[in-house]
Amino acid sequence: RFVRAVRGIDAVAMTPGSPPIRLVIPGDAPIDVFCDQFLISLRSDWMGFVSGSLIAAPALKVLTARSASALAPADFTLLFRPEPHLSLRDYSLAKTKSYLIVG
Repeated sequence: RFVRAVRGIDAVAMTPGSPPIRLVIPGDAPIDVFCDQFLISLRSDWMGFVSGSLIAAPALKVLTARSASALAPADFTLLFRPEPHLSLRDYSLAKTKSYLIVG
């Protein structure tokens, strides 16, 4: 099942009634969940990735990090990096079970 998160999310509850876990990703970055990965669409530069990038991070690693310093750029996979004449318009999770469509 795919869950779409909204911009500004800073905590997530793993199960109903459980205390929320604070996420250590930028508050202005919309996130999605795809399989066991968080997809983070950066709206500002962060951890060496430029604004407009789409990065993936293992959800378990992000959820267990107590601070941003517990994460390293090597923990993330760069899926898209903007260029002067190239930007990410959208991506789709709903049409496939195993693939992310970036356009």
